[in-house]
Amino acid sequence: MNKNQFILKEGIFKENDIRGKYPEEINSQVAFILGKVFTSILKKLYKEPLKLVIGYDNRKSSPILLKSLIKGCLLNKCKIINIKETTTPLFYFSLKKVKATGGIMITASHNPYNENGFLFYLKDGISFLSKKKWDKKFKELVFKEWDKENKGLKEKINRGEITYKNFKKDYLSFLKKFIKIKKPLKFVLDDGGGSAGFILSDFIKIKEFKNLKFYLIKGSLYRFSNPLEKRGLKKLKREILKRKAGGGAAFDSDADRIIFFDEKGNFIEPSKIFALLVLNFLRKDKNFRFVTTEFLNQKIKEKIQKEKGKLVYSPTGYGYFYLKMREEKAVFGSEHTGHFYFKDFDYHDDGLITLILVLNLLSLKEKPFSQIIDEFETNPSFFMNFKSLSLKSFYVLKYLEEIARKYKVKTFENLKIITKDWLIIVRISGTSNLIRFYLEKL
Repeated sequence: MNKNQFILKEGIFKENDIRGKYPEEINSQVAFILGKVFTSILKKLYKEPLKLVIGYDNRKSSPILLKSLIKGCLLNKCKIINIKETTTPLFYFSLKKVKATGGIMITASHNPYNENGFLFYLKDGISFLSKKKWDKKFKELVFKEWDKENKGLKEKINRGEITYKNFKKDYLSFLKKFIKIKKPLKFVLDDGGGSAGFILSDFIKIKEFKNLKFYLIKGSLYRFSNPLEKRGLKKLKREILKRKAGGGAAFDSDADRIIFFDEKGNFIEPSKIFALLVLNFLRKDKNFRFVTTEFLNQKIKEKIQKEKGKLVYSPTGYGYFYLKMREEKAVFGSEHTGHFYFKDFDYHDDGLITLILVLNLLSLKEKPFSQIIDEFETNPSFFMNFKSLSLKSFYVLKYLEEIARKYKVKTFENLKIITKDWLIIVRISGTSNLIRFYLEKL
């Protein structure tokens, strides 16, 4: 594509990151500008030499974007540590390992394979784009540099230092401390076709799993499953039944998200996994705090509160959730989408830590997975997603607010309605052109 025909679109600026179709909305020129602008902001924030960690998922477009991104970063003379293909949790681990002043992860997470994007981080893994003061400024500077670039006003690259490191072994060693498997167990894992496979092939060989027999499904590169979309996971169900396994789990493309299935191949709501782990934490300390979203099923909420669990609520989205976890010093937290956060992982989310903790509990129980989960009663609930551009979603929201004014209550999300029989939450997606509805029968 001729870059002069390319139009930079505001729509790629999402709630916590940059995302868009490749190469229609995200291309090498965009990557160059983003690298240049982000590092120029880092220079203003931190009065020290820049040390930047950069990684990417296994989309075919990721290495292409990487080259241009690095060129843009080098304009501001920084030390770049290229960790190459990685999962997002391993990326977080690498940020801390090298004490980086910032980082960029090239991924569009669970979005389709033909899309890509960029996650930006400050010191300590703090999300750069999370409705803070830099959000608007960042977008303005990107468009300003875009205009300059297209007028031919280019700058000489001020080369810094590029090193290549791989912290996978260190990360796997870190994960070992969570493993406490007590009895033999069989479990099926689906890598979703993404970079989870980069870790899982070594993860299942950890010697501390001596009582575990894993069966690994290599997903199609073009499936890139969103694990909450249960279609496309029929192979996982078949494998669970064929192997007579204790259950299974599927990851999204960058392995920060995990969804579980019982020994019958049935999907398990993330809220039930949250409750299972919360109650286990409470056995250790009743003073622990837990962060969740307003989408938590009311029956689960009641069960946790009955056990004296202290729940704190956060808006949806990594940028908000991570900061709320830190602010509350919460030991554990979960978004409704299958993201699970841990104080022991510096408040970041990690699908593999979640997997280990669930396996630990399964190995302690005499009951099968399905019976353990059946102990957590939930109200009937479901999500509905509708394709909608941001402006259209805004008008839909205003219309709903008018007709439901009597039942509208204060909320972190765009709109929350409580009637005698229903809880309804409406949210404009921060990652896709969708308007999301959550309905729960009370």
